[in-house]
Amino acid sequence: MSGYGRSLKELEGALGEAVNLSLLENQVPRLAPQDGAPLPMSSLHRAVGSASHGQRKRALEIGAKIYAERPSEFTRQLKRLWKAW
Repeated sequence: MSGYGRSLKELEGALGEAVNLSLLENQVPRLAPQDGAPLPMSSLHRAVGSASHGQRKRALEIGAKIYAERPSEFTRQLKRLWKAW
């Protein structure tokens, strides 16, 4: 796999983890026992918030590298690759 392909895979992973964390945070209260006992949600919110922030930051950094190339450079490279294919 090319460096570009690895970067796209990393971006996919970072975004997927951020989504998974959000889903986890939203689903835990719904899946918790309904016996009236309060859940320690503040700990979950802090942990998920911190991890999610890290994943979003990582995704932004990876995305900035992937999409840093100017459109004209991208087009030129795409034409070269198309001809080679």
